[in-house]
Amino acid sequence: LVSAKQLNYGCTEIARFLDKNHASVIHSAKKGAELLEVNDFDFTAKYCSLLTKVKDYVGTIYQDSKV
Repeated sequence: LVSAKQLNYGCTEIARFLDKNHASVIHSAKKGAELLEVNDFDFTAKYCSLLTKVKDYVGTIYQDSKV
């Protein structure tokens, strides 16, 4: 969720995609930020991996959509 927010997706769009409400998204984003702040090794490794995959995927979509 933190990754999605960094890519400029709002809480409403994220919640709709996950079939959750925006309060759940906000809570999860705060929890993720806390885990990054304290350098939780497992969470940070998974977060970085996910962020890379999302950026690669979004880049692929963007490149494929160019005319």
